[in-house]
Amino acid sequence: MSKQLTLAVKKEVSRRAGGLCEDCNKAPDWRGLSYHHVKLKQMGGTHRKYTAGNVLLLCGKCHSKRHGIKEV
Repeated sequence: MSKQLTLAVKKEVSRRAGGLCEDCNKAPDWRGLSYHHVKLKQMGGTHRKYTAGNVLLLCGKCHSKRHGIKEV
């Protein structure tokens, strides 16, 4: 069983987000948008296949915050 995001899940998440960050609802900066796992990989988030319910599309700033990285 593949533990990668399928094209179908990526399309569903992208459609749901509508080109905006799902946390701050703003357009992305130069870093663009990236997929973030709600239930982190090391916490069992990939024991089964990925679903759109376990993935968010986030801007670089919000994605960094979710991983505990502070912006300068």
